[in-house]
Amino acid sequence: MDLRSQNYFTIAIDGSAVSQDVIESLQLIPFLQYVGVEQNAAWIFQGLRHISGISDWSAFNKAKLLVDQMEEEKLTLTEVGKRFGLTPYSAGQWVRGYYSFKQAHDESDFINEVDERSYPYFQELFSRSSSAVREWMEWDESNYRFKNVLNFNEFVSWLYPKLTFGEDDESDLEVIGDWEKRPLRNRDDIRQIAFFIREDKKAFEKFRSEKDIEKAYAESMTRKYEKESRETLNQEEEIHRILKDCTNVLENIPHKLLKNYESKQRIFEAIESLEKTIAELRE
Repeated sequence: MDLRSQNYFTIAIDGSAVSQDVIESLQLIPFLQYVGVEQNAAWIFQGLRHISGISDWSAFNKAKLLVDQMEEEKLTLTEVGKRFGLTPYSAGQWVRGYYSFKQAHDESDFINEVDERSYPYFQELFSRSSSAVREWMEWDESNYRFKNVLNFNEFVSWLYPKLTFGEDDESDLEVIGDWEKRPLRNRDDIRQIAFFIREDKKAFEKFRSEKDIEKAYAESMTRKYEKESRETLNQEEEIHRILKDCTNVLENIPHKLLKNYESKQRIFEAIESLEKTIAELRE
């Protein structure tokens, strides 16, 4: 800042007045000096400050720092997580997410579209709730990549959907994926897809064909409630059947059983238990 002294106050180059307090605050600037031998100290200090500290970095930059440290120093997930105040599980999410993002960025059908905005979606793939999606894409832990290329490309297309044939009037223009039109609007939508894969294959196929997660979810819930309703109805019918059978049994107890003392006692004990239950139901 270019300061010019004029009489009793200081003027900045833009003409604004600068108070004496500001001038004095610039005379001594506190700092910390690192005197160790760690070659990557600058990265580590920045990581501690920006990953779990004061100024938050983007998710992609956090992940890149962890991966760079792991690759340069041959660190394990436990070691790199400890360095930056993360659990091995959390460090694993960051690192695996980075490698899957890099696979999409370097090798998918969308290498011209994939950018850092999508990194959180790749990180979400490695949450416990999204395990079904990464299994669907066949995650290879030994090589940190997805083996099912077709399914992996389909997943990336949910982030950068391209116009289908016939939708683009300007057919001579290159059709590229559009991030703003992605059917997965939030990273948590991946958990919903995982639910479809685990619990409702029809909903999953519905989403794959129409790319409308809300519609697929609504139809899934409708099927769920209809199933529960049928089960409740079937349960009620089953109860009526059992009670009817019970009545028929009581009405047709063989006389020879009632003549046997031990058999008769067992029957009346069962009847007393039944009467007790009936009385409780009527209360």
